[in-house]
Amino acid sequence: MQELVDEANSHLKEGEFEKAKSIFSGLLDINPSNPDYISGFYISGFWDNRLDKILLSSEGKERGLLLNQLFEHFDLEYKNRKYPFTSSYDSILYCIIGESCSQLRIGFQKEGAHNFGKENFLLLIKNLVRSGDYKNSFELIDYSKKFFELPPEYYFYKAECYYHLKEEKKSRILFRSTLLQYPELFPFETIKSEPMSTAWLEISINQSSENNAKEVLPIFCLEKNLLPDIAEYSRTEINIMYQEVQRLLSSTIKDDQDLKLKVHCRILQYCITILDSFHGQLSSDLTRKVREIIQSLDSGLLERRELIRRQSASPTSL
Repeated sequence: MQELVDEANSHLKEGEFEKAKSIFSGLLDINPSNPDYISGFYISGFWDNRLDKILLSSEGKERGLLLNQLFEHFDLEYKNRKYPFTSSYDSILYCIIGESCSQLRIGFQKEGAHNFGKENFLLLIKNLVRSGDYKNSFELIDYSKKFFELPPEYYFYKAECYYHLKEEKKSRILFRSTLLQYPELFPFETIKSEPMSTAWLEISINQSSENNAKEVLPIFCLEKNLLPDIAEYSRTEINIMYQEVQRLLSSTIKDDQDLKLKVHCRILQYCITILDSFHGQLSSDLTRKVREIIQSLDSGLLERRELIRRQSASPTSL
């Protein structure tokens, strides 16, 4: 049966939706309750019904945007139906988002950077990451500097590209620095790199909401020594972080537990970053203050973190 599923998925990747639908239909005749067959049949049927509309659109930017719009609609409906995220889902993402990228690139080549539009350019970067084309996505991210400032979320995509282009240290540093400022923007559905993908899976299971999980994620990574590398911060930047810590400590939070979690996580992130900067060459007074703040929020965090760091450095842990 798996061979038939693989064959159907191959047809999905090639945009041969009717052929994929026929295979899944046959599989459902054998096992009508199999969730993978049900979702595969839905996927192939959804796109087979929209193929004419896609082919009637003009090649280039128009078709690329249409494909993206249709995929967003499909993705929402797929999640609402609570179908499993299987190899068939991965295959259709590869097909549709990949083709959207190809069409948007045709549009970009026809219209040029200035006429193509910033939002379309950013969509192309994002979809290249989603479809696994990290090299071209990274090149476009670098190219974008000529025209506009990259939105904060896109630094996560850049970090993802670094990882898949074998620049793992740069990836970890960029993930960490972006999480410090924008944890709420973490695009968990797109991130496949390690340690972020596994860390997200572990954190999201234990949190009441995606928003809470995004706030806890960097603290989890710092405690577990998953992001040991750190960007270089100036003394001025460190002082600004400490001022932000003081502002957050003085904020009034009553019964909003989610907000309390967010504030505590932000404080812990800043404090750990301050401690990790300059390899302990900060003033003893600032170090003491920061350690006391961490202890007041999570009394065992520093000890747990140090134990994990020692274990990671120990030859017996290899």
